[in-house]
Amino acid sequence: MLNLARNKLSKQFDRLKFLEPAETGNITIGDCKPDVITAIQSHHYMSLNERFEATKQLLWTFKNNGIYITFENVRPTTSSGVEIGKEYWKNFQVSMGRDQKEVEIHLKRFDVEYFPITIEEHISLLKKSGFNVVEIFWRSYMQAGFYCIK
Repeated sequence: MLNLARNKLSKQFDRLKFLEPAETGNITIGDCKPDVITAIQSHHYMSLNERFEATKQLLWTFKNNGIYITFENVRPTTSSGVEIGKEYWKNFQVSMGRDQKEVEIHLKRFDVEYFPITIEEHISLLKKSGFNVVEIFWRSYMQAGFYCIK
């Protein structure tokens, strides 16, 4: 993804700098204050408290009015919604040629290896972390994208 962005923005290098990827919760960027930070599918393996701490740390690494963009797996608000979402995800994977047994193993990771939270919980966590603006700008089944402004 970074290579695609670098290629697409190669004529803008006099105006921007790409930082090396950093592990969430362990960011060291020196004196640099980025305008934009992204976390794409980065936090769904963390507990709610770990997500909060990682997000709070992100907030203080970039300048005022900096933009944070994150995409994460999200939990539907009802148990029926979870089952419908998992069925959709299963059907999609099978339609793309993935083995049925592999798909079942993959689906069993839900709430065992990764821990999605609802959109409302994401918004609350982002606001609690200190962002002034928190908005959802994309959703598809059990994934969502948010943007936040410091």
